[in-house]
Amino acid sequence: GKYQVIAAVTRDKADGETKLRAETGGLVIEANVPQLPARTLPMPDRVPRAEAPDVEFHPLPLGTIELVKGEQTVSVRLTTPDPSFALKQLAFRPIP
Repeated sequence: GKYQVIAAVTRDKADGETKLRAETGGLVIEANVPQLPARTLPMPDRVPRAEAPDVEFHPLPLGTIELVKGEQTVSVRLTTPDPSFALKQLAFRPIP
């Protein structure tokens, strides 16, 4: 079926252009990754923790992709490496 692909990402320092690319079965979709700074979420009901703060990730729509039924491998990568980039999840939402 047809799916909308959305990534949850942060990119603190956009020093140059890079794209997030998803590939499966010869199909490729990609989107430019702008600067999307990570914002630490307040944790009022917890003891302050410096080692693992809760961070807000930003939705980044990659596009739509047609997947066939069955097991598949999806490869995800940046076209240009960026150490300030973080990917939390890649979501596939069915399009009716």
